[in-house]
Amino acid sequence: MRIRVLLSVTGMLMIGYGAFRLLTYVRIVDLVRLARWAVVGWVVNDLLIMPTALLLGAVLMPRIGTRFHAPLRAGLLALCCLVIITGIAIGSRPHRRNITVIPNDPIAAFAIVGCAVLVLTGGAELIILLRHRRRARRAGCRGGR
Repeated sequence: MRIRVLLSVTGMLMIGYGAFRLLTYVRIVDLVRLARWAVVGWVVNDLLIMPTALLLGAVLMPRIGTRFHAPLRAGLLALCCLVIITGIAIGSRPHRRNITVIPNDPIAAFAIVGCAVLVLTGGAELIILLRHRRRARRAGCRGGR
């Protein structure tokens, strides 16, 4: 309980400091640009990522065993977000004023992060499988006595 209170107070102090810095050091033009960026992020989340996640959940989850739900959910959502963000980066590259924002090829970054997501999802599934087998072994030992 104390840790939650400490984290909450720390978070509120950090938000207050960020708001103070935002209002005192950032120009109005940059605030408008920041607000536009935040609205676009909200729209991308609510109109692309969320419906895709709901659709994947509605289509795939009933067909998959419950043991695979957690890693599959995490992996599919991460890959979905990765595809959408990479698509935006690739699509906006010709229109970008400052080419150094994303200095390397987004396709290579997509491949690397996609492989990392698959490895982490597979690792999570392996951990779940090992825990399941360990529990089954313990339950078998207890039942045999």
